[in-house]
Amino acid sequence: MKLIDRFPEYHNALMHLIGDKNPIRDFTNDKKTHTYFLKLSNFKNGFDYYELFVDEQGNIRFKITTMIGLKVYLETHSDAIYNGNELSMYEWHNIIYSVTMAHFFKEEYKALKHGHVKKGQGYGCLGTVLLISTMLLTLLV
Repeated sequence: MKLIDRFPEYHNALMHLIGDKNPIRDFTNDKKTHTYFLKLSNFKNGFDYYELFVDEQGNIRFKITTMIGLKVYLETHSDAIYNGNELSMYEWHNIIYSVTMAHFFKEEYKALKHGHVKKGQGYGCLGTVLLISTMLLTLLV
């Protein structure tokens, strides 16, 4: 069973928070991962990924990952969510909101919003080609 089917209130809560920002559902929508992403306004190849996933121990977690090109710039995740199928939309909303706010208030993210990127975060031509290919596949699927 897909994660989105197991946790429909998660999806409702996530859309309540990011639905007005035109999120794009990633091609990962299966029983282990469910992902949406938003384009960063000040980076041509920058994205925030909102992901519900099953970790190595089988626990459900939520995370937000900021990527520039194909490189992970910053990542923040929740503690294990043991009773996810019993949570209301309001409870999911609180989990998602607390993780995203912790992420957005990190110093690295604040610097990123002002156009500063950690040294060594370049992605070059190959990274750009791969990103565009991934985006096209995502839009075509």
